[in-house]
Amino acid sequence: MKPFILLTFLSCTLLLPLAQGEDKAKVDAGQAVAAAYFEALFTGDAKKATELSTVPFSLDRKKVLKTEKEVAAIHEEIVGDKGKRQLPKYTLAPTDKAAKLDAEIFPKHTAYRVLIDDEHVDVYVTQGDGPKVIGFSD
Repeated sequence: MKPFILLTFLSCTLLLPLAQGEDKAKVDAGQAVAAAYFEALFTGDAKKATELSTVPFSLDRKKVLKTEKEVAAIHEEIVGDKGKRQLPKYTLAPTDKAAKLDAEIFPKHTAYRVLIDDEHVDVYVTQGDGPKVIGFSD
């Protein structure tokens, strides 16, 4: 019985930090995608913003875009309206304060809040391997 207890203890103490490290890496990957997406839109790179996105895509929580063509068009429209801007100083972190997306359409995602002075934008990113942006809201 003692070898079993020792083996169980060692397994838990050695494998638990590994699992937690994997979760942190996934959060970091999602955060990196959210930052790259925000920067692409802000600096006028609609193509890159579209490459970082997937469908379905939530547009300001008011409309769900269902094709890549629609997502590309909205990014082009945003860039056309706003132009190429100089990237401001900002912070970006996971948040639970963002409005929720429809769980039936967007089951597993993390919201990241971009803060610029006293304004914010929420970027929603899929969880897991190869995170992609599935929406934003300002």
